[in-house]
Amino acid sequence: LHSLLPALLTRLFRAFLGRTAMDAMRSLFGTACSQMTSELCKLHGECKKLGESSSSGLDDVLEEIAKTEQALIMHGFTALTECQPLQSLLGPDKVANQQLLRGLHAQLSAFFSSFVELCRGYAGETEPSKDVAELDWCGVFALALVRVGRHLEVKAINKVWGVAKDLFEGDSGTSELQPNATVLKATRHASQLVITHYATMSGQRLAHFLRNSVQSRNWMTVREAQEPRKVVEMVLREVR
Repeated sequence: LHSLLPALLTRLFRAFLGRTAMDAMRSLFGTACSQMTSELCKLHGECKKLGESSSSGLDDVLEEIAKTEQALIMHGFTALTECQPLQSLLGPDKVANQQLLRGLHAQLSAFFSSFVELCRGYAGETEPSKDVAELDWCGVFALALVRVGRHLEVKAINKVWGVAKDLFEGDSGTSELQPNATVLKATRHASQLVITHYATMSGQRLAHFLRNSVQSRNWMTVREAQEPRKVVEMVLREVR
C-alpha cells in the first residue's frame, strides 16, 4: 500500500504521530495541574494548623510556603522532562515540531493558569472547583497564596519557561517558548485579588467584634468605663 500511495500514507502517519504527541503532552500537563491544586490544598491544611497553634510562628509558615513553591516548580519540570521524548518521536518534521512547541507553550500557560483559577475561586470572583470549594477561609493561607503568586510572577514562571526553551529549542535561536505576558499579568492580578479579599474578610471580622460588643450591652444601665474593654484588646491583636 505504501508503494502505491507513499505521499498520502507518509502524511497520514505524520499526522497520527503529531496527534499522539499532543494528546500525550496534554495528559502530562493535566496531571501537573492536578498536582498543583493538590499541593495548594495541602498548604491550606498546613496554614490552618499553624494558624491555630500557639507554638508556631512566621518562620514555620514561610517554611511551608517555600516547600510548596519548590513542589510546584518541580511538577512543571517533571512535565517538561517527560514531554521531551515526544520531540524525538516526531523526528525531523519541522511543521510537527513547530506545532509541538506551540502546544507546549499553551500547556505551560494552562499549568500556571491553574494557580490563577484557584486564587480567583478562593477569593470568590469565580465559581470554585470542587477541591477549592471545600477549603474554608484561612487568612494565613490567603497571605501564603499572595506570596506564592508573587514568587511565580517574579521568578518561577520565567525559570520554567527558560528550562522549556533549553530542552526543546536549545541554541536554535527560535523564540516560540517565551514567557506568556498574559499569564504573568493574570498571576499578578490573582495575588492582588486575594490580598484585597483578605483585607475585606479581616475588616468584616473586626466589624463583627465591635458590633457584638456594642449590641451585647444595655447602655442604659452600664457603668462608666474605667479602662479599655476586652474588645479593644481583641481588635488590636487582630490588627497586629
